[in-house]
Amino acid sequence: MLSEDKPLAVSTKGDDYWKQTGKSMTIYPNPVHDKLFVNLNSSYKGTASIKIFNTLGVLLYQDRFQKLSALHTHPVDLGTLNQGTYFIQVAEGEKTSAVEKFVKSE
Repeated sequence: MLSEDKPLAVSTKGDDYWKQTGKSMTIYPNPVHDKLFVNLNSSYKGTASIKIFNTLGVLLYQDRFQKLSALHTHPVDLGTLNQGTYFIQVAEGEKTSAVEKFVKSE
């Protein structure tokens, strides 16, 4: 489990920007058992990041990867997370992000 000095507030404000600029993020399956897939559709190519927070805003997982094409699917192993509700935040570079809620089942 990752920890930071204080919990981070999870906001979906970036989602509107993604929709207005033609970007999209979808996650599946939801609910998820062990492996979540994140589909990104945008013209951005470069470093992207994924962060997963619990409902209190505590960062539990983070990963960086290279997005090399407009359509990109990134797997996320969630086997170590307990059953519950979480938020996944994806950022392309340092500018914009999208947030989705998902449920982890046993």
